[in-house]
Amino acid sequence: LIMIRRVYLKKKHTMEQVRILMLAGLETAVCYLNFHSYSKSIMADESGKIDFYLKEEFLGSVSCSTNNFWQTSNRNTQEKPSIVVTFKDLNTAYRGALGKIDPLVDAAEKNVLIRGRIPLIEKFSYISRLAMKEVPIPKTL
Repeated sequence: LIMIRRVYLKKKHTMEQVRILMLAGLETAVCYLNFHSYSKSIMADESGKIDFYLKEEFLGSVSCSTNNFWQTSNRNTQEKPSIVVTFKDLNTAYRGALGKIDPLVDAAEKNVLIRGRIPLIEKFSYISRLAMKEVPIPKTL
């Protein structure tokens, strides 16, 4: 647990740290999408793929299979995404991985660029924020 806490609390953010935290955060949201009854009901009629980038660098994706089972991936497939979320810089991607993005402010300030099917990302973001509030993360060293 101490090693995990160090990944969260590094002072200088690295691409490796952001990628680890992003995939951990996406996996947390996916667990809620698949097993949390309230979250499942919100996403019952949704499908597609959401890709996450730091500028042009692929960070990870979330997609729904034909049997309505959501999954994460750290590989960029050729499947066309329904949504592409692009973070402007390392610090913004770090905040995104921790669920600390303000969808209105960060979009207005162009810290995050979102393209595609907006209702899907709105639902996913809501469930992700819900999961991040309920699942503990390290606060201090």
